[in-house]
Amino acid sequence: ALNSAVPFFDRRAEDGSRFMVYRLGNLEVRVIEGVNGKRIGAVLSIQGLVQEGSAASAVSTSDKLVKATLYVEAAPCGTLRSRYYVVFATEDGHTIVTEQLADGSTTWVEDSEGLDARNSLAKVVHSSECLGTVEGLRKLCDAQRVGLAGKLGV
Repeated sequence: ALNSAVPFFDRRAEDGSRFMVYRLGNLEVRVIEGVNGKRIGAVLSIQGLVQEGSAASAVSTSDKLVKATLYVEAAPCGTLRSRYYVVFATEDGHTIVTEQLADGSTTWVEDSEGLDARNSLAKVVHSSECLGTVEGLRKLCDAQRVGLAGKLGV
């Protein structure tokens, strides 16, 4: 991917070393090229967890679910320093990301702009074909939320 990408930053030092920075979605690749042409680099995530969906999201409650994928990613806190999230894909090409946060609440994000970058930094734990609709999934998440609120006395 870097061979066809244009650097965001490209400068040479006095000794002839070249410093380049590429931006690919939420990933930043920093590369140093020595005078001998040898390159070393690092890949960094330049954006935190994206919680908002796209403003142009058009996920309909009647959209059919076709796939569910469970991911695990590194987390800054917690006993295992990891967290899990599920990405549901619809027949119309939309995505819904849901996860249970540390406080027990559940998120619901449609067509997240940073999802590809987030997935690239995570590992797939399980993936399966899925039946049902967005409406059914939404009812399940809402029921879980109501159950949690009842347990907390809210």
